[in-house]
Amino acid sequence: LSAEDKEHHGLDPKGFASFVEHVDPAAQVYKLHTLKPGDVVYSVDGVEVNEFTRNIEIYIKLNTHSGDRMRLGVIRDGARMEMDARSFRQDFRKPQW
Repeated sequence: LSAEDKEHHGLDPKGFASFVEHVDPAAQVYKLHTLKPGDVVYSVDGVEVNEFTRNIEIYIKLNTHSGDRMRLGVIRDGARMEMDARSFRQDFRKPQW
């Protein structure tokens, strides 16, 4: 989101704020999360700002293993909520043994 959009939602201008445009059908099949188009994701396990990236997807890729559970901070229809989510194994990820 833009700095103006972050301000509108009361979010840190240097923090995460990703607008969900599309949800992969696999997320429903594997029950990874319940995100919907129009949601704004602003935190992962309570972390809203990271010194290395403002991109929440990159943050998740750098800080989780396949199958890890996490708690997302989400704004849906103007209301803040928390949501359980799980990362999905992808070809570039190594499973944690």
